[in-house]
Amino acid sequence: MNEADNLSSTRFQKGSMWLPVLGLGTLMAGGAAVYEYKQTNSLQQQVKEARSATNSVEALTHDSDLRWQKAISSLREDLDLSREQTSRNVALASRRTEQVARNQTKKISEELNKVRETAQATSTAVQGISSEVGAVKSDVGSVRSDVTTVRSDVTTVRTDVDAVKTEVATAQTAINETRTALQRARGDLGEMSGLIATNSSQIGELRALGDRNIYEFTLARGAIQKVGDIQVELKKADKSRNRFTLDVLADDKRVEKKNRTINEPVQFYTKGARQPYEMVINQVLKDKVVGYLATPKVALSRIQPR
Repeated sequence: MNEADNLSSTRFQKGSMWLPVLGLGTLMAGGAAVYEYKQTNSLQQQVKEARSATNSVEALTHDSDLRWQKAISSLREDLDLSREQTSRNVALASRRTEQVARNQTKKISEELNKVRETAQATSTAVQGISSEVGAVKSDVGSVRSDVTTVRSDVTTVRTDVDAVKTEVATAQTAINETRTALQRARGDLGEMSGLIATNSSQIGELRALGDRNIYEFTLARGAIQKVGDIQVELKKADKSRNRFTLDVLADDKRVEKKNRTINEPVQFYTKGARQPYEMVINQVLKDKVVGYLATPKVALSRIQPR
């Protein structure tokens, strides 16, 4: 009995020793199952999410494919339209080019015709010029002989010019002598006169000097005559004694110049004149006298401002 009980007790003890191990193994197996379950659920969830993402990607890809197909279709349509437009433009440009080429060809043909006509006219003109050149050459020979004649004529003219120069020099000498003959004299007012002329040639020289106005006159007795800007009346002419008496009418005044002689400056002032007027009688004839009146070029007041 005791052996049997001991054997049972021993077996029980050995079985009791494995109970914790079995419990631990069971717990571990249960934990592993729970872990596996959780991992499985997580993997299933991830698979679902992956499938959902895949579906979204597929949807986006499908939409993108549709948009690309539409864009490609639109590009194809635009390309077809562009090809048609280009084809029309090329055809139009080709027609225009042909038209321009025809016009240019026509113009060039017309210009060539004009050039041919001009060349023909030029050729005709050149032939005419050649004929004229021949005539000119013959004329040149005549001209050369004429030049020889002209040279001899020039020599003769030079001789004549030298003679004229001599005459001009003689005339200039005479003029200088005439100028030398012009003299000054004291007038009847006691003032020194300008240059006095005693004949017609000296009067001309006096006028040429240009410093005074010269008026030549012939006075007849008994008549009032205008000379320059004054009036003169001859009262008496004594030819035998070369004396005369006359009245000067100026500025509403009458001034008597009595018993004056030839070539004597008869002086008087007029309103606005700074220098005196001078009257010179060169000839005393019967009942008339011949002479000239010399007046200043510029009329100035005799009274100077203070």
